[in-house]
Amino acid sequence: MHIDTWTNLSVAPAFLAQTGTRDREPWRVLALAALWLVGGLVIGALIFFTVMSFSDELSRQFPTAVRGLRAAPLGRVSVSQVAPDIGLIGEARRILLLAAGPAGFAISVPLAGFYLMHRPARSWFTAAEHFRWKMLAAGLVLFSAVTGLAMLADGAIHGFPKSAPLLRTDESLAVRMVYFGLTLVAVTAAASAEEVITRGWMMQQTSVFTRNLAVIVCVNAAAFSMLHLDPDPRRNLALFVSGVCLSLIALRTGGLEFGIGVHAANNLMLVWFSTPFRVEDLGGRMNLTDLIIQLSVTVSGLGLAELVLRWPALRRVVAPAPA
Repeated sequence: MHIDTWTNLSVAPAFLAQTGTRDREPWRVLALAALWLVGGLVIGALIFFTVMSFSDELSRQFPTAVRGLRAAPLGRVSVSQVAPDIGLIGEARRILLLAAGPAGFAISVPLAGFYLMHRPARSWFTAAEHFRWKMLAAGLVLFSAVTGLAMLADGAIHGFPKSAPLLRTDESLAVRMVYFGLTLVAVTAAASAEEVITRGWMMQQTSVFTRNLAVIVCVNAAAFSMLHLDPDPRRNLALFVSGVCLSLIALRTGGLEFGIGVHAANNLMLVWFSTPFRVEDLGGRMNLTDLIIQLSVTVSGLGLAELVLRWPALRRVVAPAPA
C-alpha cells in the first residue's frame, strides 16, 4: 500500500478509495452529517434505555456487590462522597451507561451512509470484503501489552493504584469476570463509534475535497482532540498525536479494525488496572514525563500496525486486506 507522505496522495489508499461521486455532492454531504447525527442520538437513546434495564437486572443479580452512593444532593461534599466505592458491578453499570449513547453512532453513520451514498455500510469501517475481527483483536491484544508495560513503568515511578479493578481481592472472581466482559464490550463499542465518526466518515469525506495527506490527517486529528473537550494543553497534544497515528493506521491497514482495537485497549487498560473515574484527576494537569510516556505509547500503535503488515506470520493470522 503506497502512501506519499510528503506531497499529495499519488494513489488513494484503499480505505479512502471507498468514496464515490455521490460523496462530492454538497446536499448529500450535509444531509449525511445531519442524518447520522440525529440517527445516532435516537439509536443511542434506545440503546441507553435498553442497557439501563439490563444493568438494573445485573445489580439485582449481584445485590451484595453493589454499594450505594453516599453523596449529598446539595452543599459541599468530600471526594469520597462524590466518587464512593460502588463495587465492580456498580462500576460496570456506570461504564455501560456511559458507552450506550455514543454506541448509537457506530450504527447510524454506516446506515445513513448506505442510504445516501449508495455504497456498502461496511465501507465506512473497512475496505475489505468483510469486517476483519482478527485485525481488531490483534490491535487490542498487542496494544494492551504495550500499554501494560507503560503502566508498570508508571507504577514504578508514581506508585501503583491501591484497588486495580481486576485485581481486587474483596470482589469474587465471578464479579471480576462479569466486569471484564461487560467493560470489554462497552468500551470497544464506544471506541468503534469514535473511530467511525472521525477516521471513518470525517477522513473519507475530507479526502473527497483534497488529496493532501497532511490536511486529511491533521483535520481528523484536530477534530478528534476537540471531541474530548480537555482543557489541558498537554493532553490535547497527546490526543492530537493519537489522532494522527490512528489515521495513519487506518490508511496503512485499509480499515478501522486495528485502530478500534488500539483505541479500545488504551481505555480498557485504565478501566481494568487503574482506578476508574478518579475525581482527584479531573482538574489535574499532565506533566512532561507523563506526556513523553503517553506519546511513546501512542506512536507504538503505528509501529504495531506496521509489524502486523510486515511480519508474514502475523499477517497470515490477521489476514489484512491486500495492498
